[in-house]
Amino acid sequence: MKEIHLWIIISGLLFLGFAATLIAGLLRKRKSIVVGSLVVLLLCGGTVSRAVYLTANKSLDKVAGLFRSRTGDEIYRALFREPCCGCVKVIRVQDQEVPAIDYAIWLEAETCPEELERILQQHPYCADIRVTHGFYPEPFSQNDWFAPETLGDSLRIFKWEKDASGNMQIIYASSDSTKMYCVDIAE
Repeated sequence: MKEIHLWIIISGLLFLGFAATLIAGLLRKRKSIVVGSLVVLLLCGGTVSRAVYLTANKSLDKVAGLFRSRTGDEIYRALFREPCCGCVKVIRVQDQEVPAIDYAIWLEAETCPEELERILQQHPYCADIRVTHGFYPEPFSQNDWFAPETLGDSLRIFKWEKDASGNMQIIYASSDSTKMYCVDIAE
């Protein structure tokens, strides 16, 4: 940003130099000064072009960053903050890229009991235990990769309702807390 400001200041000074030499050349009626002012104007055009180029380049980088998909680790940190230990491995994720269309973030991760405990202490989750056989919750009906049988014979369900409008976070964890699925619904 400082570089852009520098080029804008240089352009402004060159333009002022152009205007001053042009006026001086016209008042003194000397072609050499008028021609010199045109050279200064060309230099000013070059510095303006450089400033425009730098501004456009930075703007494109920012816009491209908005459309870049987040990594699984970035999504994990957005949902649960920085992990407490190195036991987290994000296996699969589906981000909420267009909030009006994608109503949730889905995440599958391997974890450890300490990390799951840290996550559960962040919000007031309601807990439940279910038998895995035949269990397939509604939020995961769009994902073919949700496999509750990988969590063991039973699974623990932790649900946190963020507000009254249906925004919630549900964590499906294995009984030994080494694997989890999460759906974070934000409508």
